[in-house]
Amino acid sequence: YNEEIYEIKRFEDKLKDYENKYKKWRIFSSFFFSSSDIFIFATSAIAIIYSLYLVYKKEITEGTLVVAYTFINMIVWPLRDTATMLSNLGQAFASADRIKKLFLEEEEDINSGIEAKINGDIEFKNVSFAYQDRKNQYALKNISFSIKKGQTVAILGKTGSGKSTLLLLLTRLFDPSQGHIYLDGIDITKISKRCVRKNIVPVLQDPFLFSKSIKDNIALSNENASDSDIYKATKIADLDKTIEGFEKGFDTPVGEKGVTLSGGQKQRVAIARTVLSKASVMIFDDSLSAVDSKTDLNIRKSLANLDKRTTKIIITSRINSAKSADKIIVLDKGQIEEIGTHEELIKNNGLYEKLDKIQERRQ
Repeated sequence: YNEEIYEIKRFEDKLKDYENKYKKWRIFSSFFFSSSDIFIFATSAIAIIYSLYLVYKKEITEGTLVVAYTFINMIVWPLRDTATMLSNLGQAFASADRIKKLFLEEEEDINSGIEAKINGDIEFKNVSFAYQDRKNQYALKNISFSIKKGQTVAILGKTGSGKSTLLLLLTRLFDPSQGHIYLDGIDITKISKRCVRKNIVPVLQDPFLFSKSIKDNIALSNENASDSDIYKATKIADLDKTIEGFEKGFDTPVGEKGVTLSGGQKQRVAIARTVLSKASVMIFDDSLSAVDSKTDLNIRKSLANLDKRTTKIIITSRINSAKSADKIIVLDKGQIEEIGTHEELIKNNGLYEKLDKIQERRQ
């Protein structure tokens, strides 16, 4: 944006402010410690001079002088150390407050509830949800739809339509404000969060990768997976040829948060990890946004041929990623605008058809 000079000046102003405050603190600190040292040395000097005077007058012995001087040092130096400790006490209190906040954070209960066998049938029944900081503004309003086991369902909408909020509810990061979500006929709030998250696995748009090898990052979801299982998962994610092009192959380190990989490569590693989990429900939250159209098509074809018992939910804003789904749910401003297949929605002349025309023109 050609704002380099402005940003540099802003940064320099911050540095100058920090420099001035640091100088003031150092001056005050220097004055404090200098004055305490002067007091200590002056006290010791006066004590020695007066003790020598008493020795000269024969009122005390040389041994008494040495003992007196030792006792003086035993008193004044700890006083100086106490002053140093007091100066650091402010920092200690500030750090203690931050640690206290951490310990006071309520630990999430992921074990309470039943351990249900989740096959992949999902039903939203009159679900509404509002975030705590926006209680009067619903992110989802009166949402009702059902997904059958093994179906591929696309949830499509513009930014801010509430697509990702559905993911948060399905993984029980939040519970509905109103209404109910059923998994195989069981209210999701009665199922333990551990069970829900074991069986409903999301792939996020910006996935987190650990500072390990590609193989280790993929295998995180299934500790019992064989090398053959890992390879099959990368093939579904259209990542196998990319990995083969790396010098160390599957042992290639990815760095913290996957810094050595491109955005599309990180997304495909996350997709392979999710596929390897063999979860009953897999949610792909805009997880193909950083890949090209050809790779997107290859992955969608592979996912379509995945275990027919696996329910797949694709959250996207791109028509191309949604059109092959068994069912497409169109969201707008937190409400369901349309539901149907690609062909049905195109004929409706609604929001879906408008988005399709807009995206066709862009291509």
